Order: sequence, then structure tokens, then C-alpha cells
Amino acid sequence: MRAVSVGYQFGKQLVQGEVDEAFVRAATQAAGVFFHFPATQVRRTAEGVRALWEGKSQNPAVALFGPPRE
Repeated sequence: MRAVSVGYQFGKQLVQGEVDEAFVRAATQAAGVFFHFPATQVRRTAEGVRALWEGKSQNPAVALFGPPRE
């Protein structure tokens, strides 16, 4: 069932035709389900690195755990 749900969300973002944060999140989740890789960890690492890059965090652990929720 998860594959159907994630596939539907990815398809909806794909039809939208705009590469934004929601599209990247949907694509990562779909790839994680279909290709069996840790999509949640990939997302957390990407968000953590972005937080470090933008200066929103000085803690290097955000690259592993993601930035704190607001």
C-alpha cells in the first residue's frame, strides 16, 4: 500500500511540472520505496547540510540528524 501512496504523491508532483521542495521530497520517498534505500536519512542529511550551509545551525551533528524542528 505504501508504494501506491508514495507513487501517487510523486505522480501528483510530477504533473505539477515544478521542481520545488515538495517534488524533491516526493521523488526521494518514491525512490526509497522502489529502490530500497534509506530515503528518510537522505532527506535529513540534505536538510542538515543545507542548515549548516545557510548558517541556521553551527552544530555539525545536524548533518546526521537533520535540523531541529521549529
